[in-house]
Amino acid sequence: MSELMLPIGYRDDKNVIRKMGRAVSAGARGMKEANGIVEMLGGDPHFKPTAPILLIGPDGRTPILIIGDGVTEAAELQDMAMAAIGKQEDEIAAHGRGMDYDKLREKHGAVRRDEAGQAISDAIAARIAHHQQNPVTDPFRQPLRPQLAQQFALGGIEEKKE
Repeated sequence: MSELMLPIGYRDDKNVIRKMGRAVSAGARGMKEANGIVEMLGGDPHFKPTAPILLIGPDGRTPILIIGDGVTEAAELQDMAMAAIGKQEDEIAAHGRGMDYDKLREKHGAVRRDEAGQAISDAIAARIAHHQQNPVTDPFRQPLRPQLAQQFALGGIEEKKE
């Protein structure tokens, strides 16, 4: 009943669907194969698969999972798969990639791409200023090596006397 799009930097190696094994009910690449999902699931349009259907988007990079959880019929899953691939084809035509990351940043309140560098440097400057104003409540990070931790904590390492 739901759809999950995973925007990851991934190139389909043409065997990913076979490698998934029983984790997915069926798999398809592109609109042509998505049109035959009912046949991949045994030909019964009323069959309700429990495992998701894996689609590889038209860009060959974006995996799309269509999840039915045993309550959605195969015919409806096929329609959802074709709609998801059609939506991604429209995104590719409009933006040159499978997802419009600028629109997603704006939707979720993240910093715009062209302002990210300035935002990072502002955050680092604010952190430094906070640390300088509050050295006791905002201590520096302790080193992981015990000898250096001793040196910083005790003011130096004493030589062993034998």
